[in-house]
Amino acid sequence: MAVRNNMFRGRSPALAGRSGGDERQSGSRGGARNYQSIFACVLADLKLKNSEKPQPRSGHRIAADEGNLYSFGGYNPAGRQREGSLYRELWKFNLATKRWTLLKHGDSCPEETASHSMLLMGSSLLVAFGTGFPFGEKCSNQLHVYHIPSAKWQTVTCGGDMPSPRYGQSMTLKDGSVFVMGGTTGFNYNMKVYRLNFETLHWEDTSPSTSVFPGQDGDETPAPRYRHEVATSGNWLYVLGGGTAQICFNFEVVPSYNTQTKKWANMTAQPCPRTGQFPPARKFHAAVQHANFAYMFGGFDGDAIMFNDIWRLDLSNLQWTKMWQTLPQEIYFHTATTTPAGCMYVFGGVTTANGATRSNHVFKMWLTMPTLQELVWDRICEKHPKLLANLETPANRAAMRAQGIMLPRLFYSRLD
Repeated sequence: MAVRNNMFRGRSPALAGRSGGDERQSGSRGGARNYQSIFACVLADLKLKNSEKPQPRSGHRIAADEGNLYSFGGYNPAGRQREGSLYRELWKFNLATKRWTLLKHGDSCPEETASHSMLLMGSSLLVAFGTGFPFGEKCSNQLHVYHIPSAKWQTVTCGGDMPSPRYGQSMTLKDGSVFVMGGTTGFNYNMKVYRLNFETLHWEDTSPSTSVFPGQDGDETPAPRYRHEVATSGNWLYVLGGGTAQICFNFEVVPSYNTQTKKWANMTAQPCPRTGQFPPARKFHAAVQHANFAYMFGGFDGDAIMFNDIWRLDLSNLQWTKMWQTLPQEIYFHTATTTPAGCMYVFGGVTTANGATRSNHVFKMWLTMPTLQELVWDRICEKHPKLLANLETPANRAAMRAQGIMLPRLFYSRLD
């Protein structure tokens, strides 16, 4: 496999400007198949001999950079974990080699490893809140940082209006601050809003006492909930779904929080122009954001219906579009993330309505047309993961180069 640097430059003119949110492309059957193969939601992991892999789980969180996906925590009452039903562990999944690695951690690793929040900032993972098992008996309001290069955990001391211990909240990075919304203690639910200033490490309760919707006075604070998702555009934080033990919320009205005015507004969404429908009400779904679009998928209606549909929300006008893609299986309590290039990854989740079985598969789906450089790299990773796994050490890379197998230096760094 000889790959020259000039193959990795630029964007294909024929594909420039297209998005994974477009409808199915017309034209020749071959062209349509090629387009759909790029944007399909497909299995992204594979079995490698003598390689370890995380056990099936739910309630975990993932984040990704250009080369790796990181998964922390999780829960499985039927699993083989050493600490009850929870997984107090951090895994790394290399997106090129498809190889999982269990990362080392010390005693400072968080103990509350279900329905926590996790963000990637630079070379560090931020983990906050969460619950132990049984759920709600031990909750956290602590912020933990895992420095990836040094493989060390640190508990960060914060001041101000500390949020109460909780789990199932949302945590959103915006304008250099973290906004936390909602969550539960296992008994009580809330929709309080807190902001953490990273420079001062000071929490501020920014929940409004009243909220004004344009044209009328009144309190627009949404109903308390947990396991919702949040997208952001301009000064707004948009809340997508969620629920309590008894109910789940719909997507026809999008509760929206303005970070400047610190007030809520209930905004009316628009249905899919093709089907005239909104996403069915659900909780325990997952969502990611790329550019000014949010993607929501999977989930559970709280009774018997699981979902594998994928919906896109245009944040400029709150228009829902039902995507032609679907997840390979119906799933809930899963988690998802995106790479900087715009590829979505989904990992784990519950696969039966009675909650008896869980998954440890990884799915992937491009949300936008990648640059030609990224597209070629993606195809190489799909076709030759075992070969790329042999390039993980400098000695093997030198040997491969001696055989005429060349890669740009940028992509060698993604093999680490």
